Amino acid sequence: MNFAEMVINILITFNLTIGLGLKPASELDEKCSSYMGLFTDYQRDKQDLLACGVSPDMYFFAETEDENQHWCEQAKPLELEKRFNEAGLVSLHCGGTAHYLSIENDETRMEKYGLIRALYEPEIKAAPVSDTIRSAIIANPGKKSGTSYEMFPVGLLEGKEPECRLQGVKLNLAADTEISHWLVSAEPPCQRDKERNSPFWLLEEKNGHYRVLLAYRTFGTVSIENHHHNGYAQVNITRQLSDGNDADISWQYRNGSYEYLSSSCSNLERMDDSEPVFIQDCLKGETWH
Repeated sequence: MNFAEMVINILITFNLTIGLGLKPASELDEKCSSYMGLFTDYQRDKQDLLACGVSPDMYFFAETEDENQHWCEQAKPLELEKRFNEAGLVSLHCGGTAHYLSIENDETRMEKYGLIRALYEPEIKAAPVSDTIRSAIIANPGKKSGTSYEMFPVGLLEGKEPECRLQGVKLNLAADTEISHWLVSAEPPCQRDKERNSPFWLLEEKNGHYRVLLAYRTFGTVSIENHHHNGYAQVNITRQLSDGNDADISWQYRNGSYEYLSSSCSNLERMDDSEPVFIQDCLKGETWH
């Protein structure tokens, strides 16, 4: 649904202004411009949102444009942020995405904002992982989670004071709520490459036992979709390629782990308009284990 992408772009702008503490020359105009842009998008896509289950009593539907403008001018920053997170999460879910996560590849930004963040879900925060999770990753690091898409050097994770430290967030990828999942990455600068990709692992925990479901690298985003296959959510990631192009890769649960489903690569080298802007299935057959 295209309205979800619109809302994401507006909310990212808002978070950069409020969440990162920037102070534009006319802060109130900046905030309310983004807020009212979101109001306009909700009005435009009202039927889609209502069909998705959004209440007609939601503030963007129940209140007029003037009422929303007045509310914005009077609102405190935290009140604005709360509304944006609420609206953003609705748009994500209606657009088919359960969680949209980012992994920092810069040490300074990680210290300020955290290693792993979930868009519109400030309650999801990264924390150091247990030794049990670390041991599961050491046992199955994935053959393409290291720089140059080689096996991650597990020696960097071993010992009481490992050279690379791991953090993760707890999620749920499966229809079975008795199972828990973790998205884990290594703190930068560990195993970052010149394309600024970061290593990550998706693990499953059941009855105290952990196993790696997917180990790979990402340019910074991991999205967990609402759509399930064999009881598990589809996972989409971005990857920066060495030639300057980027790739979107989708993974689907099959045969006990996540396997390659599809990919789409940008085509910056195209010579004329007859060539595709994106190349479909560009990484066909990609594997991680």
